[in-house]
Amino acid sequence: MNRVYHYSFQVISSILCILSACVNSVMPLVWIPKAMQSCTGGKETVEMGGRTVRRLVAALDETYPGLKDILMDGDRLKPGVAVAVNGQVSQLGALQPLQEDDEVFFIPAIGGG
Repeated sequence: MNRVYHYSFQVISSILCILSACVNSVMPLVWIPKAMQSCTGGKETVEMGGRTVRRLVAALDETYPGLKDILMDGDRLKPGVAVAVNGQVSQLGALQPLQEDDEVFFIPAIGGG
């Protein structure tokens, strides 16, 4: 009987863990600028977890090392980088909250004269 109880407990624990991950994880679609695609192996878009742009960048950097250095200066976006969520440039920068179905665009500054 102990064996059945233990097995049931493991199954229930696994289900709760999976459900918790589903509730707590937000996976917006991230569009990677051409100049940064060398970090993503040429990928133009990736889905990555993060409830804010800052957390999203941290998650991106775990999978694609180097992106954080390109995008962030400490805990803020670099001065030459903007972020747009669902086509709207964010005034909140790295603090911008994200939803599961958001599309995130990083916009590097374009120089010219």
